[in-house]
Amino acid sequence: MYLDHLAPKAPTLTPAENDRWETIDAQLCVVLKGTLDPSLKQLFRSYETCAQIWEHAKLLYTNDTQCLYGVCFKFATLISSKHQDSMTDYMGQIHALFHEFNELLPPSPNPATEIEQRLKFFMLGALHGLADKYSHIRDQILGSPVVPTLTFNLLYSFACTRTT
Repeated sequence: MYLDHLAPKAPTLTPAENDRWETIDAQLCVVLKGTLDPSLKQLFRSYETCAQIWEHAKLLYTNDTQCLYGVCFKFATLISSKHQDSMTDYMGQIHALFHEFNELLPPSPNPATEIEQRLKFFMLGALHGLADKYSHIRDQILGSPVVPTLTFNLLYSFACTRTT
């Protein structure tokens, strides 16, 4: 019934039907934005139609970057805590994260691809380790559909333009 609100182009309607369609679209936008995690609301603030929100959400949530970042975050948190109640539980968690990592970045028979994948992993680790004052850099990179490989020049240039 409301699927046409997720299409990139609104259907051809009469002026009266168009007013009603725009009203419904605005109401649906409020609902969609209300379902977002509070930390993501800023990313969606500028989108005014359901189609715009939907397209950005698809990029964000079908993007393995977010999943990979989550694995990196869990891994870093786990290893930085230096507190294990049970070695079996700890190693089980490490093993599970390793499998999640390999599902997102499967080992490649091509060494060049393998190195590129591992560089992405370490770039995400570098993003995890950024100080809070650089969180806007992390958010900007994680919001893009492509994660740059380990590019310290990119991080350095972002940091320099923000602090000067």
